[in-house]
Amino acid sequence: MIGEGENGASIFVRSENSFTHQEAFINPNTVNTIGAGDALFSSFVYFFLKTSNPHESLRKAQFFASKKIEFSGGANGFLSEVELNDRLRGIR
Repeated sequence: MIGEGENGASIFVRSENSFTHQEAFINPNTVNTIGAGDALFSSFVYFFLKTSNPHESLRKAQFFASKKIEFSGGANGFLSEVELNDRLRGIR
């Protein structure tokens, strides 16, 4: 996975032999981007291990990271899985 900041993130999906790009969820309420890359990576790993779906995992990771940067400090601003899924409903 390659985090691209405000340009999104990309992954290589070996089973499809292709790159997948996920646009960033632009957040006008950005306060601090410290920890955004860590949030992106860790949430991608979490969802991928849970679902084995790289596309949905990347989408959820992008959203998770976009919400994390609304807060200052590396340990603040993390959504629960339930909150993330609730907020993602209807966003495509």
